[in-house]
Parts: sequence; structure tokens; C-alpha cells
Amino acid sequence: MVDFAEKEEIIQKTVRNFSNLKTLCFISLKLDVLSYECLKWVLISLRSNEMTPSERAIQSRIKEAFALKITSEIWHEIVTSIEDENY
Repeated sequence: MVDFAEKEEIIQKTVRNFSNLKTLCFISLKLDVLSYECLKWVLISLRSNEMTPSERAIQSRIKEAFALKITSEIWHEIVTSIEDENY
């Protein structure tokens, strides 16, 4: 089932090797657009890893978790949208 979802590009599988310690396999949704729910998940994920949610860290986590690269134009739109909601 996981192989089928990966083949259909519904999910992505990332394998990480940590020196001689262990190998971890991460499975996540593959997104075409970023929703507020996914952005919220990214922020919670960074907080749970005790990382400062800098622009670079957020974009990196989005790419890592959802195979979605955010361009600077789209990032500007996201930030502007969030700022507009807070006013």
C-alpha cells in the first residue's frame, strides 16, 4: 500500500542514515500547495525540536516534510497573507 501511494506521488519516503546509529524512514504527504494547517504543523514540529522558526528553518522543514519547495515569491505571499489577517 505504501509503495502504491509513493508510486502515485501521494506520499514521499525519505530515508535518513545517522552515522553508525540507525536508519530512519520518514513518510509524509506530498503537497502541491501549502495550507494553513500544514504551516501550523511545521511550526509545531520546529518547536518540538526546540528550533527557532526562522524563515530558512520553516522553508527547509516544508521541503523536507512535504517535498514542496517554496519560491521567494510564494513565501512573500504567505507572509503578506498572515500579516493581513493580523491587522
